[in-house]
Amino acid sequence: MRPTGRTNYRYRPKSRIIYSISVLCCRPAPKCLQNNISEAIVSAISTIRKENIKVKLFQKESGFAHMMIVVVVAVLAVGVIGGIIYERAHADSYHCYPKTYSTNGVGTRACVRTIQEMLNISTGKSFAAHGGFDGVYGQYTKSVVVYFQKTHGLSSEADGIIGKHTWAKLCFADVRAVTRYNTLKALAGCPVANSYHGN
Repeated sequence: MRPTGRTNYRYRPKSRIIYSISVLCCRPAPKCLQNNISEAIVSAISTIRKENIKVKLFQKESGFAHMMIVVVVAVLAVGVIGGIIYERAHADSYHCYPKTYSTNGVGTRACVRTIQEMLNISTGKSFAAHGGFDGVYGQYTKSVVVYFQKTHGLSSEADGIIGKHTWAKLCFADVRAVTRYNTLKALAGCPVANSYHGN
């Protein structure tokens, strides 16, 4: 006869099986298994961290490269814009040609400065020891103009004055520094086509 009252697992086979399973599930795992699990978890976390670091480094490098490209483009843009503003501010609004320039002081310093640089390129005469491109039409600038006139078919009027004929020769001189000279021609307001064909 089975006892009554408290549950006795000896007379409840199914309950004994469930109780055994619950004990096994709740019992701590062997130490070797715990160590293996811990090492696996640590290894997984370490791998994840390394991959995250690689991704962050890649993002930083990519971001730095993009930033450098933006900086370089910005610097170039500022340089170009600044050069245009400077040239426009120092070239009498492109209206140097066809005014007459001489030692009488007529003409703006900006235009004389442009003429001096054009003479420097077309004749090879240096202005460095004579105040540079100072915008002053002095005796040295006059002597360079005379030299230019004599070496460009204007010997009969080599008076050191930049007039219509000298402008025509100056605007269409055959020079090596073509790019810079073309810029100076535009600043001076030289015509696109040479209308002067005399000597």
